[in-house]
Amino acid sequence: MPRSNEVVQALLQEYADLLAISGGDPFRVRTYEKAARSIGGYHAEVSSLDQKGLEAIPSVGKSTAGKVEEALRTGTFAALEDLRAAVPSGVRQMMAISGLGPKKAMLLYRDLGISSVEELAAAIDAGRLKGLRGFGDRTEENILRGIALVQESGARVQINVAMELAEDVIGRLGGLKETRQIAYAGSLRRMAETIGDVDILVAATKPAPVMEAFASLPNVERVIARGETKTSIRTIQGLQVDLRVVTPDVWGAALQYFTGSKAHNIRTREIAVRKGLKLSEYGLFDAKSGELIVARTEEEVYERLGLPWIAPTLREDRGEIEAALRGELPTLVQEKDIKGDLHTHTNLTDGLAPLEEMIAAARGRGYAYYAVTDHAPNLYMQRMTDAKMLTQRKRVRQLCSCTARS
Repeated sequence: MPRSNEVVQALLQEYADLLAISGGDPFRVRTYEKAARSIGGYHAEVSSLDQKGLEAIPSVGKSTAGKVEEALRTGTFAALEDLRAAVPSGVRQMMAISGLGPKKAMLLYRDLGISSVEELAAAIDAGRLKGLRGFGDRTEENILRGIALVQESGARVQINVAMELAEDVIGRLGGLKETRQIAYAGSLRRMAETIGDVDILVAATKPAPVMEAFASLPNVERVIARGETKTSIRTIQGLQVDLRVVTPDVWGAALQYFTGSKAHNIRTREIAVRKGLKLSEYGLFDAKSGELIVARTEEEVYERLGLPWIAPTLREDRGEIEAALRGELPTLVQEKDIKGDLHTHTNLTDGLAPLEEMIAAARGRGYAYYAVTDHAPNLYMQRMTDAKMLTQRKRVRQLCSCTARS
């Protein structure tokens, strides 16, 4: 179950994003981004720490620690709520358009009252952007092209955006006393490159409190549909999130069904039919008697179908069923297979740990190679200088020499 650290991380990251949109100091934005990542990866539960313990977390100062304490008590903090009120959800959605950054999106809202993608397209057609600083004919053409791309993609987002949202929802619902198990499903669990909507599956003793908490999440723009076992919302980020609640005894069957893909599910149901069975989100049943055979775990469902468990990332009906029947499922790349890292930042710029700790961590993972790629001095928000860069380079050589001698 997600830790309180992940909930706080999501809130601080949202705060950093809204600071950037509203024209906040870039260094302050970066400070909260670093704090968010640091808390998300911290070894101890932040809910168990006092003010002093919070300030001991790298990149977390007194002001940030205060916001963390407030978030742990109330589920949010005042500064974040102020920014949420100041930045309409439509402005954040406009940032997905190629050619628009935080500053231009806010400029359009403040000067012209444009607060949605639809209003922006209409304003360009009406010539309302003419004469606005930074919005020439070429910029308008690029924005219109960007709007078309967004509309053509069906508002799909990159997996990292959907994952962040899903983890935030899981962090909030996972702590409910009614929740027994919780996971994201659908294309996100299959690790598709882009995600159209986020599917969340919960096994709970009572669905009503879970539905109420879901519909009341702070980033809900509107509730699209609400029922006893399924509720759909549209978030202020523009993404749709679908929540389904099942009983704990059918968790495995439901997770297999709602992970999909549709084509993979058709194939597994065909196998079930050939075996005189019926497969649904409620379990695997005997087709004649209707008797439930298995439903509690995915492994049981696949095993009863005569298949090994198939990793979600393979469930696209691209030959995985045939490979499973032959006992030839591919071995997936895992974190332990990574041999090195050629893109890392230390706390000299926007990383969380000093150089010595980073090298020690790389060595601890058994890396064959490792590179430090901190930002160059031309990025003001990092406050890097030539002197700092040269000093770091010297220290890298010293550490390499020590490693070679040892």
